[in-house]
Amino acid sequence: MSQLVGKDSRDRWYPNSINDLKDYILTYHKLNNDTKSGLVSNLAYNFQYIEYLRKTLLELNLSTVLKTQTIKSFIITSLSIIEALIIEISSS
Repeated sequence: MSQLVGKDSRDRWYPNSINDLKDYILTYHKLNNDTKSGLVSNLAYNFQYIEYLRKTLLELNLSTVLKTQTIKSFIITSLSIIEALIIEISSS
């Protein structure tokens, strides 16, 4: 838990940057130019949120209810990523 809790900005945990995630997505996925900008940003922010949720599950001692809600958010966000990619692939 020490990485999630910090006294100042130098001690804080940060997920991968949005720019790094966008570069990664654009490197490995061929996307239409029309939807590239919005979709890539959406995917990057969702990946960043999943990274945060994973860290929360691994490092915090959550109650059963909070753990269940966090897992639910993880699943919903993951499925939204899959859905966006399927829609993009099927429209290509």
